[in-house]
Amino acid sequence: MTLGFIGGFDESLAMSIIVSEGIAPLCEAVGPGNEDHVKAAAAWSLGQLGRHSPQHAKPLCEKNVPAILLSVFINQESSEDLKNQAKRALKSIIRVCKEIDALIPLVNVAQPPIIKYVLEKCAMILEKNLQAKK
Repeated sequence: MTLGFIGGFDESLAMSIIVSEGIAPLCEAVGPGNEDHVKAAAAWSLGQLGRHSPQHAKPLCEKNVPAILLSVFINQESSEDLKNQAKRALKSIIRVCKEIDALIPLVNVAQPPIIKYVLEKCAMILEKNLQAKK
């Protein structure tokens, strides 16, 4: 959670965490083998790191963070708190993401609460990016 608080406080601090390879340990914490409250804290922290700008969201998308968060969200065994934190983090990252390639894999597996945000963002990107339309 400390990384989330630091990253959420300031854009430059968030970028410092991203550049210092802070994403990988958070992704591991969201992965299998940890308790749900640890996963929820890591998901929240990832959302805090990626919410500032497209430059912050891009490294998270390159590390497949949206897909990881989505898998936690759709897992039936996840607690409600974990699902809420994963959903909020996903929405934060998707909101600023400008990488269509990071969003396309989510289209096939996202459920209604998330697919709405993914498709809206894809439409916004395609509207402005001629190369992405091809």
